Amino acid sequence: VVLLIGCHTGASAGAIDSFAGEFRENGASVVISTVGLILTEHAPLAVELLLANLAAQQKVVGGTIGSALLATRRALLADQKVLGLLLVAHGDADWKLGV
Repeated sequence: VVLLIGCHTGASAGAIDSFAGEFRENGASVVISTVGLILTEHAPLAVELLLANLAAQQKVVGGTIGSALLATRRALLADQKVLGLLLVAHGDADWKLGV
């Protein structure tokens, strides 16, 4: 899993033209990136929430990256952080983390 939390790290004209596409082309199973401009002060919170949710999903039978990303997006939006709308997963979001 690769986290690319910065401005436009997932947006491109083609899959290979983006940072996320490059990581996927070089073997990353899942890349979590953004599709727009983000406020730099929101990035640390997003990473903190995402890592906590990924860790929580590891303890859940059948826990997935997609579930962790969804929980992160919901938490950011509940805190009125638009970054929750900009986080996307490239690759298989159903990749299992849980036991």
